[in-house]
Amino acid sequence: SSSLDLSARDSLTAFTMRATPTMIATLSLLALLTFPSSHALGVKTMVAIGGNQQVMMHLLDPATVPRDRAADLVLWADRSTCTTQPLTTDCNGLIDNGDRVIVTNQYIIWLDMVTHGNTITNGGGGMLRGVWSIRTDNSGAYNFAHIENSYNWAPNEMLPGTDGAGSQGSGMSLQMRLINNQDTPDPFSVGLENTPKFSISHDGDDITDGGLFSGQGTFYQTVGVLSHFEQNADVLRQHGFQDAFDMNNDINKYAQLKYVLTYRFAPWSSYWRQETSLNNVGPDSTSSIATLVMSSCVLGSASWSPTCNWARVGRIRNGAGTPPSCNLTSQFPVETCVPFNKQVINGGLDFFENSAIRETAYEWVLEGSPSNRTWGISLPEEAQGFQEPDHVQAILNGYSAKSTGVMCLDVVYTNVNDCGKNAAWPSGYTFNMATDYSPYGFFD
Repeated sequence: SSSLDLSARDSLTAFTMRATPTMIATLSLLALLTFPSSHALGVKTMVAIGGNQQVMMHLLDPATVPRDRAADLVLWADRSTCTTQPLTTDCNGLIDNGDRVIVTNQYIIWLDMVTHGNTITNGGGGMLRGVWSIRTDNSGAYNFAHIENSYNWAPNEMLPGTDGAGSQGSGMSLQMRLINNQDTPDPFSVGLENTPKFSISHDGDDITDGGLFSGQGTFYQTVGVLSHFEQNADVLRQHGFQDAFDMNNDINKYAQLKYVLTYRFAPWSSYWRQETSLNNVGPDSTSSIATLVMSSCVLGSASWSPTCNWARVGRIRNGAGTPPSCNLTSQFPVETCVPFNKQVINGGLDFFENSAIRETAYEWVLEGSPSNRTWGISLPEEAQGFQEPDHVQAILNGYSAKSTGVMCLDVVYTNVNDCGKNAAWPSGYTFNMATDYSPYGFFD
């Protein structure tokens, strides 16, 4: 079942799904539901992070990763965002005491709940902003998989991929553009509001979700609304929007998109699922949606030195700064390792995109050398209740981080410019999408 098929016994979750736009806009609630006593799986506890703060840690399998060791790794992960010497230097890292951290025997995950001053977000919003792969070291203790110096420094494997991130990590981000797929004018650019209104977790509950997991783990969900990156009321009204939450550029009409963001983690799995539901709570239709992108980005730094990206779909390539059109034939066969053009890292783009709309079996993997790092995404089938994208693209972006480049795997669901679609959503329409992620890739 999809993330919207919530249990009837969870009255608070059901309430958030029925909440009106006014209720969503005025209520601010953080509800962490304790898991049933019949489940021995998982513990939930506050642990130290940098700057004498604490954060809630969800440790999924304490029998495998001892609680004290997990707490140390969380502290060092947070410090790694502000120092290269996390063992000896304390500093106030990017993880906030209102955020959440998930620990399994495969990775540490940072869910960013609290904004650090950005008015609209690639910070906050409840999205995943940090990943640290872990494994046992030579002593048998769990430690980071990618340590880069003698001070146990393992940088965040997800790093900023958009200018809107400010000082925060923006490893995963949702971006929507209304009317046209252009960077300007900014009032047409939309993202998650930076302060979600509800946050709910289940630890030790059944998180079976139609095939990815079968058993128990942690389910984490946030609810909020989409907002324009432009927050100035006068500028928004000049473009036909009544306020920052209005998705229709006719000043006499109003549409608002509520989002429900759900993560499912299992203690034994190297990957997790992110589900996103967007619901137009009206009362009018949205403007045409030019593009809706779920992006996940890593920094193409020396520690990655990316050599190629893999895909289980045929791909086309374009290095001229614009994406390929939707109807080009494939230039590279399935499961071919193709290198990025590193000449673009001082200002330019290199795209790899699947060659057909509605192509199934989407699996993409970025591969780095000599670090042997990977980052992979896989998309559930439409039969599981989720929309299939128009295309998926791997991209090396030399504009966002000159001299290193930013590597992203972007899942693109609608694009009126490239594919000729009118994607206006009527009042009451719900759009469901899902992506599976792994720092270890997906190929056998």
